Amino acid sequence: MEQIKILLMNYLISLGLAGLILLNACSDKPAGSDSDAASAETRAQLLEQVSKVDLSDAEIVEELLPDAAMFDNLEWNSTTGKAHTLGGKAPLTGWAKGMHPNGKLLGLGHFIEGKENGPCFFWHLNGIKNQQGGFLESKRHGLWIHWDESGKETKRENWDNDVLVK
Repeated sequence: MEQIKILLMNYLISLGLAGLILLNACSDKPAGSDSDAASAETRAQLLEQVSKVDLSDAEIVEELLPDAAMFDNLEWNSTTGKAHTLGGKAPLTGWAKGMHPNGKLLGLGHFIEGKENGPCFFWHLNGIKNQQGGFLESKRHGLWIHWDESGKETKRENWDNDVLVK
């Protein structure tokens, strides 16, 4: 039940973030105004919420999949590095998924304003977990855990700003 509350909160924050982005885009205020600080605070709140989502819970993952964008259908802006859905103008905020050729889930990750932010989880072709970790501004960040195709943990890595920490 707690996970459902978190997902609902995530959804509401995403809607609020989309509203702030739209308001900011239509605003007369120059960039660097107070609205930028509010947007940064909203991004931080959203990242905090999605970071609590347990992607190892199959029920949670099933709830996220219907609304997740297809990773293969994302377009990347070569100037900003931000992703958006095909034909979309606004950067993606929400979940994106990838699928194996056999139709099983390959990966699920979260984006905020077009950049990978928050947890991500990958599965082997046989459906067994492959790796889990997190991104911060599209860079690997924090603990990443890897498993082999039998489900045995093979390694743990700590990342900071896409740099492996020894």
